[in-house]
Amino acid sequence: MKKLTLFFILAVTLVYSLSTALAATEVYQPILEIPSSAKQRKLLATQLESNFQQSQDALTIAQLGILYSVIAGYDDFSLKTVQKADRLLGLAVKKNLKNYELIAAHGSIIAMQASFVEGSTSATYRFLKKGFRKMDRAIKKAPNHIGALMQRGNNSLRLPKFLRRLHYAVKDFTKVLELLEGTQSLQFKSQVQYRLGEAYEKQKNKEMARKYWTMAANNKIPIWSARAQEKLN
Repeated sequence: MKKLTLFFILAVTLVYSLSTALAATEVYQPILEIPSSAKQRKLLATQLESNFQQSQDALTIAQLGILYSVIAGYDDFSLKTVQKADRLLGLAVKKNLKNYELIAAHGSIIAMQASFVEGSTSATYRFLKKGFRKMDRAIKKAPNHIGALMQRGNNSLRLPKFLRRLHYAVKDFTKVLELLEGTQSLQFKSQVQYRLGEAYEKQKNKEMARKYWTMAANNKIPIWSARAQEKLN
């Protein structure tokens, strides 16, 4: 169970970095730009909660769901917070039936609840399978949706190997890079190249891992190029 808990914290961290990196891209805009500090996230949650009390509009519900999924990974990995994110994302999906990023995010938070199951392997797998199925359906409906692809790719990258989801990380990150071709989103491209390198590394494909880390390193982008260079050294 500890491995699953670590995975979910890492996966939400990756989603948070996604929302920051994508803020200025031409092909995708995140539902919510996530503040960088816990204090700012708490303040934003208070503000959105106030808005929610006044008007339960679809955008506020979606933003609250995304925000609490990040808070669960960064600031308060508790069953209460995860269930709150689950409730909000579930409601957001009902109000946005064709928002496939929300659907994939909801699948991720459903799977996250597996970390809190005690003494029941079957219950753990029920949460995981339900979450995986929701992410897979979102991408089947919208195979070119960057937000949904990144949700599933990041989840698949951090899952234990025995769950056999790593191939989705390779598939989804590769697809995202294809979708970003011809855009100026160099920072985001570098992040995806780095993650794709990690996925190939986990598959024991050193040649392909080094190929994508070299691409990321050559971009000379803060953070991701440096991390890629460390992998190459």
